[in-house]
Amino acid sequence: MDHFLNKLKKGAAVVTDKAQQALEITRLNAAIMTKNREIKLRYQRMGEMFYSGYRDQNLSPAKEDLLKYCQEIEQIQQEINELNMKINDLKNAKACACGKSVPVEATVCSNCGAMFETKVVDSQLSVKPTKPTPTEPPEAT
Repeated sequence: MDHFLNKLKKGAAVVTDKAQQALEITRLNAAIMTKNREIKLRYQRMGEMFYSGYRDQNLSPAKEDLLKYCQEIEQIQQEINELNMKINDLKNAKACACGKSVPVEATVCSNCGAMFETKVVDSQLSVKPTKPTPTEPPEAT
């Protein structure tokens, strides 16, 4: 009976962990959607500024603001990348250059066929000293 209860407790703990993980992924995805809306708003403002400058036949006044918006967009995209990395960590996945997430143990991207670098660790390798050991005694001066 104790064995059954222990298995039930372990199963409930796994379900709870998975539910918390799903909730966190949902929260991160919502944050990404909000950041994408922020980018679209900046694109819209940039377009309005550009058109206004075009209409007035003088784009010079808008240049500084356009550059500021470009920098803000790059910052937001970096934040989105960080959120996606957190999602990949929660899913035990990694991102391919094509943008697709694949399992962390994958050696090839299932979307584009890109190969991932694999690291082979040999437990028989010995650690080499950082400084060479002298083979001859130092010369007397």
